[in-house]
Amino acid sequence: MEITISHNLGTTEAVKRIDNFLSELMKKDFSDKKVEIKDPEKLWRIGNLMIFSFKVKQGFKRAKIEGSIRVEEKKAVLNIQPSNPIVRTLVDEDKLKKVVETKARELLS
Repeated sequence: MEITISHNLGTTEAVKRIDNFLSELMKKDFSDKKVEIKDPEKLWRIGNLMIFSFKVKQGFKRAKIEGSIRVEEKKAVLNIQPSNPIVRTLVDEDKLKKVVETKARELLS
């Protein structure tokens, strides 16, 4: 899934906001929804490319989600790749895309 969000923040501010948001999201407790996030990782690579991954657990179902965010002066491009078809049983992909896109627009406005 690829999502492109336009922004007017400049690269430095957009990177800062995205980094802070993902740090908080990966620490968040979703126990009320019986979903756990495990083994969160994020790494900024050359330029403004972040590689991230985390595992999602709900009961006996487990899946790894991997992705990247490339931040440019006027846009950010998010790619999310569930590494396992089980992710679709945990999270509706269309709903996930809509939620991520909405949150990203708020974050970068």
